Amino acid sequence: MPLGVFGDLLSMSDEGSRQSIWTFPRGWGVFFYVTFYVLAAFSAWVAVANVFDSQPDAGPWGKIQAIGAGFSSLVVGSAVLALILTEVARMISDVIIEAYKRRRYNRGAIDQNKRWEEWNKRRMEVEAQGKDFTERPPQVPDQQASSIQRRGR
Repeated sequence: MPLGVFGDLLSMSDEGSRQSIWTFPRGWGVFFYVTFYVLAAFSAWVAVANVFDSQPDAGPWGKIQAIGAGFSSLVVGSAVLALILTEVARMISDVIIEAYKRRRYNRGAIDQNKRWEEWNKRRMEVEAQGKDFTERPPQVPDQQASSIQRRGR
């Protein structure tokens, strides 16, 4: 799906289907464009300030030409920097999301182990009394059960 005036040059892609450096996954377009516009605005300010500081005696057309020349190189750098910042933000968010998922999985495994330990303790106490233990063992959560079934265990 093309975005903005850049058409296919800056397009969002499905994860893993990149065709060029200027593509990024769906959902990261807003981050890229906001970053790019902030950097471009800063670049314009730097270009204007540089021309007015370095060429105070130049005429209006000379200043406009110098601002355009300075801004054109800075805006390309802004686009590249915005892309790099978008990629770094994606990498950081992926690490945070994976750590959160691992923590949730580990917490679930700990809870599941506690349920099994409590069930086994009750089973051993009842069997030590010479009675039949009829309580069913704890159930594996659906998500874990389906992944166990898919692996053939």
